[in-house]
Amino acid sequence: MVDKKAKKYVINQSNNQYFVGNNTSEITNWRYYMPAKYNITNEEIQEFYRLRVQKKMSYTAIGKKFNISAQTVQRRLEDFIKDSKVNLSINYNYDKYYFYDINTPEKAYWLGFITADGYVNQDKSFFHFHLGQKDVEHLEKFKQAISAIDIPIKQTIHAITGKCIVSFTVNGKEFINGLNKHGITNRKSMHEEPSSFVPIEFYRDYIRGLWDGDGYISKKRIGFCSSYNMCAWVQKQLMLNCAVPYTKIGFDSNIYRLTITKGKNNVLKWLYYSNSKSISLYRKYKDAKISILHEVNQKQKALLPF
Repeated sequence: MVDKKAKKYVINQSNNQYFVGNNTSEITNWRYYMPAKYNITNEEIQEFYRLRVQKKMSYTAIGKKFNISAQTVQRRLEDFIKDSKVNLSINYNYDKYYFYDINTPEKAYWLGFITADGYVNQDKSFFHFHLGQKDVEHLEKFKQAISAIDIPIKQTIHAITGKCIVSFTVNGKEFINGLNKHGITNRKSMHEEPSSFVPIEFYRDYIRGLWDGDGYISKKRIGFCSSYNMCAWVQKQLMLNCAVPYTKIGFDSNIYRLTITKGKNNVLKWLYYSNSKSISLYRKYKDAKISILHEVNQKQKALLPF
């Protein structure tokens, strides 16, 4: 292996590959050995900018094209922006006014899902949410809903769990204003009851979005976590539509929890099976099916004579 001092050696360039002397096999990371004196020209930086803004290429893709690291591309572009006062942000096309009117079941669902699992930064005008890698198809559904086909879904490693997560970010004051209009702000847990901005005919879709984001489904019980006001409102709707009995809302670790055992299948059928075309998180949809079948099987076993 070539010592780091190899940077002092004469470095030649051939076929866009850098090597020390005549032995490329000695270099394990040729990018490191790119000479410090290697100058990225203004023309190249302007090409970085064109590829980033017009072609929407990632820093990594640009780096591979020029045989430099993504970090170098980003750093040079940031310096270029400071000097020229241009804007590097990519203006993706999407439906910025998607949430201005909640007039479809799909919009009601996504509003509920975002209420449970989204993050809004009003100061910087962006919306963000992330899910586990196994739910990446659900992010694709959301992209299609808001016509954001070109906005990339990014993969990262969670700093605490070490698991792969997928994330999606939307920039734009209009989009954030639409969410604000329906109670989703920086402190979304403090918003008012959704009855003020979700039409009653879409309550079921809105609650399904909440449940997909902050609920759980097991064979014996189902539950939902949120603020007290939201849990109380959801419970009221389930009592009216699913004939579930009143249960006390629990509180643990600064989180309010609504748990349902009696009548849980009525809730699951109402949320996930009343309309086969309704949008849902597929993983929760499967959990609902398993839970319903488990209860049916238990009742059938009880009728057996042995």
